Amino acid sequence: MIVSYNRSGITNRIKCLLSSMRIGEYIGHRVGVCWPPNEYTGSEFQEVFKIELPMVSLSDAKRLVSRQTISPFEKSDIDRGYAKWKLFLTPEEKKICPSIDLTYNNSLIPEAEKDFLRLLSRLEFVDDITSRAKEMSIPGDTVAVQIRSWSMKVRTEKRRRRRYDINKYIKIMDQFKGPFFVSADHARPIRILQKRYGKRIIVIGGSFGKRTRGGITKSLVEALVASRCKNIIGSHLSTFTELTWWLSGCKSIVNTVPC
Repeated sequence: MIVSYNRSGITNRIKCLLSSMRIGEYIGHRVGVCWPPNEYTGSEFQEVFKIELPMVSLSDAKRLVSRQTISPFEKSDIDRGYAKWKLFLTPEEKKICPSIDLTYNNSLIPEAEKDFLRLLSRLEFVDDITSRAKEMSIPGDTVAVQIRSWSMKVRTEKRRRRRYDINKYIKIMDQFKGPFFVSADHARPIRILQKRYGKRIIVIGGSFGKRTRGGITKSLVEALVASRCKNIIGSHLSTFTELTWWLSGCKSIVNTVPC
């Protein structure tokens, strides 16, 4: 069994699961999931997805991670990155391109793109998430703006927080004349944008937290709504923006902000 085991944010967990599903197909193994709720993702697996997969306990997942369990691959092919956020490429594909993560380029390895889009459609979010996204109406010229200020007080976000600057987003936003559908990890950047752009700013109310089911649901609704936008302004290295691009069918144009 291939076990998808990721303890970080919701979009990293989704990428890990997609990679596990593709590995499973590639070598003919079943896929299981270890999905421990924590401060980064407060929802249970069944509260997010309709798909039914075998659930693996945290203790069993830790035991499997400590061993080399996928014999057809060299260690370099199944590296620690796949337990975090990398999309799995076969050894043959990696000879063409070492990674398709955060490239926003659907022509690098077309076969891998087709596989991940197909697998993403299999996951299917629960009705509470998809129905809320469908009910959210936005004008056709809306630009999605996804701000990551890296405000959580954890070591991995401290480095990025020093590089965050709302003016980097504003510089790109000023190039557009229509409304903006804004999502963020904190209320402060939204208030700044509302003061500058007024009623052009569209947001979904609710919690900014990741620790609750409500906060995770809101984030995924925002990703689904933003995936309908032709243009996305997103934070560099944000897998939330990357997931939104995949949800768009790899069709949205992504403008990344260096932070």
